[in-house]
Amino acid sequence: MTTHIFKLVTGETIIAETEQRTDTDAFAGSYVIDKPFSIIVTQEGIALMPFDMFGKAQPIEIKGDHILFVTDPDPEILNAYKSQIGGIVTPTLGIATD
Repeated sequence: MTTHIFKLVTGETIIAETEQRTDTDAFAGSYVIDKPFSIIVTQEGIALMPFDMFGKAQPIEIKGDHILFVTDPDPEILNAYKSQIGGIVTPTLGIATD
């Protein structure tokens, strides 16, 4: 699975591990998402909150007509997401000046 950001027609923005459906059934063009988190803008910056806090079913499916766009996450958002789901966080490399 690949990590993507989705903007939904409801105005919500979510980040999740994803797989696009390509079969010819009624859900063709939809996405299967796993470990989805809502991206919320706060006064302190960006926060991540579980997308479906009350459901047990993972992964879930989102129909393509409920999605405005899909994009790759910024590295900073991706690292924050990976730290939430227990994945490996890629460090930001810099030049040592001391």
